[in-house]
Amino acid sequence: IVRGLLDFSRKRSRKSTPVPVDRLLDAAIAAVEKHDSFQNVRVHLDLPAHLPPVDGDFDQLTQAFVNLATNAAEAMPDGGTMTIAARAPDNNLIEISVQDEGVGISAENQSRLFTPFFTTKPVGRGTGLGLPIVYGVVKMHSGDISVTSEENRGTTFKITLNRWTEKATADSIPNTRE
Repeated sequence: IVRGLLDFSRKRSRKSTPVPVDRLLDAAIAAVEKHDSFQNVRVHLDLPAHLPPVDGDFDQLTQAFVNLATNAAEAMPDGGTMTIAARAPDNNLIEISVQDEGVGISAENQSRLFTPFFTTKPVGRGTGLGLPIVYGVVKMHSGDISVTSEENRGTTFKITLNRWTEKATADSIPNTRE
């Protein structure tokens, strides 16, 4: 809980590196798949070949997808399928969605999802910091996050991130002074 609070409250900078989406999602799944909540959850990855990398910080983005995957699994206490899909809708963006077949989120609660300390989980099961951390990481990466949900049918979180592009750095700019 304390680490979550510190991570949420800190204004951390982020690295700007090319992050391969397949490695990112594999790392997030590997971090959570042994948890009890994943016992009856099947994870389906839908990733196109040759998906360009996103511009970001691997560790921060991994934490965001760990939080989303954990929430998705916990929303399916009787099991089900979690589908994680990615696509490149244009030359600038990469969309990654995490979809579950779980209990869904009421319309009233959807408007409060990214509010720190808001949780629908029983006492001792959640801090209400998971989704605010996801939101903070996505915004720190100049991305967007949206949610669609229907009670008793499931939820989909969609994250849109910038595609990695080579950027000019101080080292790559020729020195014109003599």
